Amino acid sequence: SLRADGQIENALQAAEDAIETHPSSPAVLMTSAILFQNQQQTAKAVAAYESLLELTPSNVVALNNLAWIYHEDGDQRAMQLAKRAYELQPENGAIADTYGWILFKSGKTEESLQVLKKAHELQPDSQEIAMHLAEAYKATGNTAEAKKILEKFGSQG
Repeated sequence: SLRADGQIENALQAAEDAIETHPSSPAVLMTSAILFQNQQQTAKAVAAYESLLELTPSNVVALNNLAWIYHEDGDQRAMQLAKRAYELQPENGAIADTYGWILFKSGKTEESLQVLKKAHELQPDSQEIAMHLAEAYKATGNTAEAKKILEKFGSQG
């Protein structure tokens, strides 16, 4: 509520207080982790996601979001977490995109292409997923497919 009301500092403090008061509450940890991540407070987000995964190891949102933070930080654990999230929920476009992009950035281009194609099929209107797929197509020499995707989104805005 505080965040929605524009009171970011108060929301962050409330999140920290809530974690201190309810350190074993998955709802508190998830809400706080997402808030911290959205406010670029990465260390606090990581701590909250890691605590959440100790309590709920199959929480795909926590796995996916933590994988992304790890990936951005160059942490090798990113691939393992993204793969776990993808295995738990392969029909989620955002999760497939995270895993596919981490595969791509790790040099596993062919493998990433299959996952990114699936992500794009699941969420064909996502420009971010489309751009990731286009990059994978380019990297595999399939510039015609990359161009088709880029033209589709170029004409939309």
